[in-house]
Amino acid sequence: MMGEENIKGKVVGLFLFGCVLFSYPVLTLFNVKVFVLGIPLLFLYYFLAWFGFILLIFAFSHTHLRPGRDDSAPSPRQPHTGA
Repeated sequence: MMGEENIKGKVVGLFLFGCVLFSYPVLTLFNVKVFVLGIPLLFLYYFLAWFGFILLIFAFSHTHLRPGRDDSAPSPRQPHTGA
């Protein structure tokens, strides 16, 4: 099924994006002595990146992984009772 492979590829891409967000080279960009509203920039990045990543997962799951949604197979028909 092409749809299932496409969804698996998107899930892997989302995972890799999360790995990049929290990898060493990216975190070193924010590890400076800068404070935003009294919060160190690194901690602010952690919380905002984590929150954004959770929102991405939420949006992906609601658009692609709804329960009972199967575009490749026709929906089963209920037998006609003849009433």
